[in-house]
Amino acid sequence: FFLTRAATAESIDVCVRAGGPGTTCVNVSETSDGAANGYFYDALSNSVVCNGTSVPPRGSRVEISYNAFCF
Repeated sequence: FFLTRAATAESIDVCVRAGGPGTTCVNVSETSDGAANGYFYDALSNSVVCNGTSVPPRGSRVEISYNAFCF
């Protein structure tokens, strides 16, 4: 999931609403590149990448909050 602004990596939070509007947003755990499950921030592409069972099901709403990096 590509971000619209450069992110401060430590500030990123990811949650997924798998059941549509009004459902609970479930937090996704941060991990490292290559881990079985979770997400990691790829600074080179300015994106959040999900692994394994953390990949949201089709039709889910993914909410990513973060602080923009100040250059």
